[in-house]
Amino acid sequence: MTASKAKKQELNDSYDHWKKYYLGTQMQDKKRINYNRIFLSVETIIPIATANIPVPNVLPAQNSNESIVLARDWEKVLMSIFKKQKIQRKNEKGLRHMLIGKYMVLKYFYDEESKDIKTIVVHPKDCLFDND
Repeated sequence: MTASKAKKQELNDSYDHWKKYYLGTQMQDKKRINYNRIFLSVETIIPIATANIPVPNVLPAQNSNESIVLARDWEKVLMSIFKKQKIQRKNEKGLRHMLIGKYMVLKYFYDEESKDIKTIVVHPKDCLFDND
């Protein structure tokens, strides 16, 4: 089994465990109520970890007034992009992938059609990881 196949199998096992699709005889005992503690832990910690929105900090290039004003304007622009793209929700989704499957993949790119910066969350199963 190659390294990438082994990592994908490990991700599949983690997600199956999270979704409570246990393999073997654990599902045969239907009388016993079984709580998925991993699900509860993950869904509890995600809002706590993503509650505070990070404020962008842009430092001025020089000590001139124009440079300071430009840095403050860039902070406002970055904050508006953050809110417009709902990065907090994307971070929640990415953090869920990270807590369950060990990887969080966010893809940032410039979209030529809309002339804007875009951010998407990529599922770790859809990525190819190299051991080096």
